This record gives sequence, C-alpha cells and structure tokens, in this order.
Amino acid sequence: MEHHTSPTWLRAGYGLFAVWFVLLGVHMLVDPAGWYHATPGVPAEGPLNIHFIRDIGSAFIMVAVAYGLSLQRSAGWQLPAVAAVLPALHGMIHFIGIVDGHSHGSALIVELLGVVFPGGIAVLLPLVHYKHQKKGTSHDVAF
Repeated sequence: MEHHTSPTWLRAGYGLFAVWFVLLGVHMLVDPAGWYHATPGVPAEGPLNIHFIRDIGSAFIMVAVAYGLSLQRSAGWQLPAVAAVLPALHGMIHFIGIVDGHSHGSALIVELLGVVFPGGIAVLLPLVHYKHQKKGTSHDVAF
C-alpha cells in the first residue's frame, strides 16, 4: 500500500476549520442565547430554541473533530470530505436563501463570509487533496 502525506497548506486549512467549528460549536453549547442574539439575521428566523441551537453546536463539534483528525500527515482525503458535508450543505441552504432574496444587510455579509464561502472551501480542500493523492504528489507545499 502506498503511503501519502497531505501538504502543509491543506492541513492548515483543515486546522483552521477545526478551530472555527469547535469555537462555534462550544459557543452554541455553552451560550445558545448569546449566540442567537449575537448572530445577525438569526433572531429574524424565529424564536430562540436553546435545544435546537445546542443540537447544531454538537454537529459543529463533530465536524471540528473530523477536521482535527485530518491534521495527521497521513490522513487521506476521505475524512475531510465527510467533514465537509455539513458546512457544504449549510452553505448551499444559505446560498439558496440569498438567491431567493431572503438575506439583507449585515445578515447577508455574515451568510456569505461565515457560511457560504466556508462551505465552498470545505468542498474544495478534499477535492484538491484527492487530486494530490491520486497523482501521487505527496510532497509538502509551504505557504
């Protein structure tokens, strides 16, 4: 079996996602009301539902764990691809809402930069990782 290593810049992306999603998830678990009121556009979607926010926070922590495990040099593209499912679907839902004219003002900026853009990057990272692994380019690429 051939041994592949993931490039440093890919692991950096996985690391950033691990940190982002663990911070987001912990905030949602520890202070769901604070997260609800601090996130532009969320209160306009309906009343505060602490249990639901904590459920979503738990899912984000699961994503963070998967990205954290993807930091191993020998990790393949499969684990970050699975980790990307939630941010990608979440980003698509928000993108469709934007296209339908659902978001405006500061909520639009938060959705684009905090949900849609990361969802797209989450998909691209494992695709590029797969391409590197398939080509056998296991050399490290520095920033």
